[in-house]
Amino acid sequence: MTATSHSFYLGSGKGRSALTTWDEVEIAAAAGVLEESAWVELKQAVPASSKPANQELARDLASLSVDGGTLIIGVTDKSNDVVGTDEPAAAITTRIIQVAGTVISPPLFVDVRLLPNAGGDRHVVLVSVPASGSAPHMVGGKYFGRSAEGKRVLSDTEVERLMLTRRARIADMDRELHDLEETLDPGTDPALAQHGHLAFLARPRFTPATTLTEALAGTNPLQLAHDARDFEPRWTPWGITAGIDRPHPAGILISSDDPRLDRVAPEEFRYQLHLRDDGAVLGLFTGATYAMSESHHSGATEAILSGYLLEGVHVLTRLAAHLGVEKLRYSGEYDLGLLLTNIHGLYASAKYSNFGNWNLHPYPAPEYTRHTTSSSTRMLEETPAVVQQLLEPLLRTLGVDKTFFPYQRGEQIYERSEASKR
Repeated sequence: MTATSHSFYLGSGKGRSALTTWDEVEIAAAAGVLEESAWVELKQAVPASSKPANQELARDLASLSVDGGTLIIGVTDKSNDVVGTDEPAAAITTRIIQVAGTVISPPLFVDVRLLPNAGGDRHVVLVSVPASGSAPHMVGGKYFGRSAEGKRVLSDTEVERLMLTRRARIADMDRELHDLEETLDPGTDPALAQHGHLAFLARPRFTPATTLTEALAGTNPLQLAHDARDFEPRWTPWGITAGIDRPHPAGILISSDDPRLDRVAPEEFRYQLHLRDDGAVLGLFTGATYAMSESHHSGATEAILSGYLLEGVHVLTRLAAHLGVEKLRYSGEYDLGLLLTNIHGLYASAKYSNFGNWNLHPYPAPEYTRHTTSSSTRMLEETPAVVQQLLEPLLRTLGVDKTFFPYQRGEQIYERSEASKR
């Protein structure tokens, strides 16, 4: 597992602080850095689990999701004394994550860190709440945000503004995904495509302070792609060990093609991967479907390669977060999206490998598109869950979702794909 660098947003003028020990929390509290504000919620303790207590915790978390911030448990909100909590670490971590995922609508993803004292009998709980792409979030029928005095119910006008912002961001993601064919592969006519194409986009919600070109000076981008992986992919091109990297006006482009030799890879193996200066990872991969032979008639039929898509989205999700955390020092929220084209009427490849399985269905539309938001921490530590958010509706429509989901390790994708053939 890739190590991540954690920092916590403490408000305007205070920026992000890397609180990694109990002593550092005490120093920050004594310096007045941990004052309660629009970005920080302080709690001496969280009452024992009950419906009212969990609703209050949910309101605290939801209120921080609009602009991002930190919930700190174990620090008094009046005197800023660091007192910690003696609630068992596993219990309070599980409770916070469950409340964020079940009491809040839509579910909110948070990062929980515990900092023990010298004796190990108490700890401060730091809950990082990234600015959510799904904000505002509702608890008990009301939307919550914050002011300088703390959490508050948002007005109808504020909710409408945030909803419009969310829809505009999704529309912008859609435009960028649909434009990737032209921006990354301008020499190819999409109308002549023989296979399905996968477009992928992961972009940080906030622009990192350092550009990617500066951060990667002297670094081999192919080695970076290798370091981000947590398993060895079986489908080409997800190893991303063979390719040409070259400068781009807005970052670095890694390609299966070599313009120096006028060499263009076959469509089923081609890819263009753009590591953009603002920390975004954009990719176009043209082998998402393949001609599968059928035993009951001559010729071949194009099919959707479920394993190819799962491995690819897994690898690209980790690459984006690894790049942000390790090279750009960005630990925050990402907008993720994917677009799969040329798939109308196509079945999953399992239809042509397992003739005893008749519960599969053709995809009913020309393309599949999906968006989600996630934190860099979750993209690295819970990659399969992020992949499921992006691909589960597609695989459910095809009838192969139960074959692959849930999975825990990248290696299981190929194992389950092979098992489905028997």
